[in-house]
Amino acid sequence: MTDETIRQEDGAQENGANVQVRVVLPGDEDTVRGGERGHTRNTSGSHGPATQEERLWASLAHASTILTLIVGMLTGNLSGLVLVFVPLAIYFAYRERSPFVTFHALQAFALQVLATVGWLLLLVGGGVALVIGWVVSALLVLVLVGLLLLPVMLVVTLAFALLMVVVPIALGLLALVAAIEVYSGEDYRYPYLGEWLNEQLSDGVLGIL
Repeated sequence: MTDETIRQEDGAQENGANVQVRVVLPGDEDTVRGGERGHTRNTSGSHGPATQEERLWASLAHASTILTLIVGMLTGNLSGLVLVFVPLAIYFAYRERSPFVTFHALQAFALQVLATVGWLLLLVGGGVALVIGWVVSALLVLVLVGLLLLPVMLVVTLAFALLMVVVPIALGLLALVAAIEVYSGEDYRYPYLGEWLNEQLSDGVLGIL
């Protein structure tokens, strides 16, 4: 072994105290990148089990969707517009305290907003289309053509009424599954919506708020 090699080894040993080994496990890349930017956010509670309180409030945020749907259907969606903000209130209450509750409250709020807006648009758009259809059918009765359209309009009207009932029930069942899963400690995510919100919380606009 040459003197130069010995000197290199001695130098490496002397500097060994200053060498830091950083191990990044799979799935922690986003956390590391977030730490380098000076802003990290655990959005799904995957860095540790959620407490009983966290699971309770996350579950209540999802369960509030069922209450919003029931009250909204009974009052023509007027009172439901107020209840939509229940999970948003939970979001702001736990935003700095629990990433687990924050994420699931945001999921519940987003689902309720989309469901409320979509249901109202469907109600208004479908209602207007049905009124036009019935008026046209009634006018065409004078020339006997409307007699053929009346059974069609009846079927369409019944299908529309059924759709207006089935859609809220389906959303309510989805929220019920989420509430049960979250209360059990599972990191439940709504199809498509959950992953998109997680990305926004990690690297998007929501992560800055």
